[in-house]
Amino acid sequence: MENMTLGNELASGSGSVMTYETLIHDHTTHQPESFELLQEWRAVLDTAANKPGREKALIVTVDTDMNTTMKYYETNGKSGATYVRMSPITNYNTNGLATHLKDRIQEVAVDDVHRKIWMLDNENLDRIASLIGDEYMKALLAVQILLPGVSSSYYGDEIAMKNGVPATPSKDPVSKLPGQKNRDAFRTPMQWSSEQPNAGFTDPTFMPWIPLGTNYKTNNVQHAKAYHSKHSIMNTFKQLVLLASNESIQFGKTVVSVLKDNNDILWMTRKAEGFSGYLVIINLGDSPFASNFKEAKISNTLMHVFHSDGDLIEGDMDLSKRAVSIAPKHVHVYKFD
Repeated sequence: MENMTLGNELASGSGSVMTYETLIHDHTTHQPESFELLQEWRAVLDTAANKPGREKALIVTVDTDMNTTMKYYETNGKSGATYVRMSPITNYNTNGLATHLKDRIQEVAVDDVHRKIWMLDNENLDRIASLIGDEYMKALLAVQILLPGVSSSYYGDEIAMKNGVPATPSKDPVSKLPGQKNRDAFRTPMQWSSEQPNAGFTDPTFMPWIPLGTNYKTNNVQHAKAYHSKHSIMNTFKQLVLLASNESIQFGKTVVSVLKDNNDILWMTRKAEGFSGYLVIINLGDSPFASNFKEAKISNTLMHVFHSDGDLIEGDMDLSKRAVSIAPKHVHVYKFD
């Protein structure tokens, strides 16, 4: 909605050419009428959602500060969105990534009341594997899936699909507007197989609306679930989804930090009262590191339940006797009581 004063929006001061991205959208986003409309929709949904287990959800995507985001959930005592969809990452510089994720999670995720839907990317953004590199995908998927709230993956993230080549001419009508990005590259067909000409996306006699990604022959679902591909990103994704079905991951409290001795190591605990908790550790640096993780303040007795390279499950462990070693870009998850 647009401010009824119809005033001009101010330039942000970045860029020499005035485009949508260089304006401060204080007249065309986050208007009070938008919150009121959401509340009207929520009221309609609530009248049709009176049976347990059959509730309806109102979902919005928001990219703003948390004070404004909270208005989408509720204003003036009236409920709006059920879930807000957002990303656990906003800075794609791999230097200091663990600290960025820690700060972001502490800002927006540790909230037992206002539920989030976590996405690493979507149809309007560069694919996360192109932004940050597929070597980080297992780590970022672990963050996304194991946070409090709901994990929602953009198709292809489970195999680390990357940006493709835009159609010629562009199929994206928004790209024809001044200063707007062509989004075709983020919307290339799902890469199911190495089959030519359409990677199993559609019948070979049809031409997809947008061209296939250039690496579909080597990066596809068929390859990710083939024999001898046990450590693929897709198999890691499946294991994380199964892990997320545990009660402490579903609704447990969250503590997140980086190691004092190595700020490339992100760690997080998820613990629901009456259930076993989980310690998640992620090495986002370039070197292996060992620690007893005393600062997590949990039991020394742990059970190793997940390793991002699959086979290296240690079972029962006692951190009072030996430290945990974690290799670069690896993810470990431990169960504790």
